[in-house]
Amino acid sequence: MNRYRYLILLLFTVAIFSCKQKTSSSSAATEQVPDSTQADTTQVVAKDQLIIPGKSIGHILLNEPTDSVIKVLGKPDKQDAAMGSVLMTWYAGHDTSGYETSVFAHHNMGGNDEAIAHITKIMVTSPVFKTADSISVGDKLTDIEKYYPLKKLKTYQVKGKPVDVYTAADKGISFEIDTATKECKSIVVHNAGGSPSAYINMH
Repeated sequence: MNRYRYLILLLFTVAIFSCKQKTSSSSAATEQVPDSTQADTTQVVAKDQLIIPGKSIGHILLNEPTDSVIKVLGKPDKQDAAMGSVLMTWYAGHDTSGYETSVFAHHNMGGNDEAIAHITKIMVTSPVFKTADSISVGDKLTDIEKYYPLKKLKTYQVKGKPVDVYTAADKGISFEIDTATKECKSIVVHNAGGSPSAYINMH
């Protein structure tokens, strides 16, 4: 009888041990399987820092009157007007050595709204502003070309250094690239199909 009880107890112990091992293996397998519902960690550019080619940079919109920018940024630190056009520039911290935000606007001479200057170009030099693809000032030309089919438009001097202007005119965006380093120094948004160049230097 004792042998029979001992045999029953032994079988019961083995059964419990086997169940525990299966449970542990199942838990380990569950932990190793990646969660397909895990949240996407891709960084989303904030609306007030977003560059939309052919449309806007942050809260500044193409084709809007310059008054709309002044309401957001205040009085410009620098302003130049000529031949029915106006260039307005704001410096970060009102320091001329800081990042620039500039708008180029044009009056519709002879039109019903000729008194209003409408924004045709927006330029920024701060890397804070990015496209939906996270392209910003500071990126290399080779990286930008992965997202935009660029054509070299012209070369001119900015603060004594040569800068090449590359444009994706059909997209409504252009990039000023340091000739030596091939690094983006500023981004210009303009109407799709239009030229970013202007007879008033935007710096």
